[in-house]
Parts: sequence; structure tokens; C-alpha cells
Amino acid sequence: MNQYKWMSGFLVMLVMLFTAAAATAADRYLPFILAYKGPGDFEAKIAEVKQSLEGAGFTIAGDYVPYENAHIVIFTSDALRRVAAQSDMGGFGAAMRVSINKVGEEVQVAFVNPEYLAVAYRMKSDLANTRTALEQALGVVQEFGSKELTKRKLSRYHYTFGMEYFDDAYVLAEYPSHREALAAVERNLESNSAGVRPLYRIDIPGKEETWWTSRN
Repeated sequence: MNQYKWMSGFLVMLVMLFTAAAATAADRYLPFILAYKGPGDFEAKIAEVKQSLEGAGFTIAGDYVPYENAHIVIFTSDALRRVAAQSDMGGFGAAMRVSINKVGEEVQVAFVNPEYLAVAYRMKSDLANTRTALEQALGVVQEFGSKELTKRKLSRYHYTFGMEYFDDAYVLAEYPSHREALAAVERNLESNSAGVRPLYRIDIPGKEETWWTSRN
């Protein structure tokens, strides 16, 4: 009888340990997910990635070439924009990126981890459905990137002493209305007066909120 009680207690303890370990693992985040790694034609893989994203319900917002043998595709979706509208500065998470790189004879495809961004940008959804959709569309090999961060540390991320936190945004200019602000940004981007050109624009539904990204 005593032996039975001891074994029962031991089993309960094991279950608790496994449950705690699973919870701890689920509470740690890496920023990127490797979707594909193997042989293939670089240009054909870019076209395939775009087609797969659109087939999964995503919209291509823009793309660019940061350097030779590398291509970045920016995409969004109605679901991402709706979630972005639910929180302050949620628009940071309205756009996602996938990279296609040629490394030697190998092609690699990776995308940003939506669950990582959801925590970092303090969004109202964990974006788990978006991650699942991307894995189904593009594939999944492994997570990778910088040091793993817990949900608590990621939600309070601070690069280094003296630098801003996520909610310490700079106000560059103020205008009487959203419409006038949009016109000013569009005018300056078109004139290229700042030496940059627009890469993509995403409007957040139900809010007077627009997100631009530009590059030189």
C-alpha cells in the first residue's frame, strides 16, 4: 500500500514537471521560422512564395532586393489589419516579411514569427492562426534567430540602457487632420526630398491610422 502511494505520488510529480516544462517551452520565442532549405531555382522560388502567400489569403504589399541573391516580400491580410486596429501601435504587426535567399547552390526561405511580433508589439491576438497559415503555405523546418526570450521579457524588450522602449515613440510632426498628414507624407515621398521612396502603405481599418515604410 505504501509502495502504491509512493508510485502514485511519483507519477503525479512527473506529470507536473512535464506540464511545467511544456508551459515554459511555449512561453519562449524566437523571431524567425525557416520554411524551406534545399535545391531550387532562386527566381522561381520567389514567384512560388508569392503565389503561395496569395493562395493562403495574404496580400502582397511590396517587395525589394536588399542585396544580391536576397529578396524580401512584405505581405499583410485582412485578419492582420483587424488585429492591428485593436491596440495602440498595433500597426507595426500589420505587415509581415518573408525572405528568399540563395546561399551557394541552396535556396532558403524564412519568415518572421507572427507570435514573436504579437508579443513584442503588444497585440490583442497571439497571431497563432497566422503562423499556422504561413507554415501550411510555405513550410516549416525550425525556429531560429537571436536568444530565446520569455513572453515577459519580450513584451518589455529594451535593446540597451538609455534606448527607448516600444511605447516611447517619437513624434516627428503634427497636422490638423489625418487627411492633411497623409497628403504631406505622400508629397514628400513623391518628391524624394528625404532621399527615400515608398516601399508599401497599409491602412488600418476603422481608425485614422496609416503605416508607411520607405527605403533609399
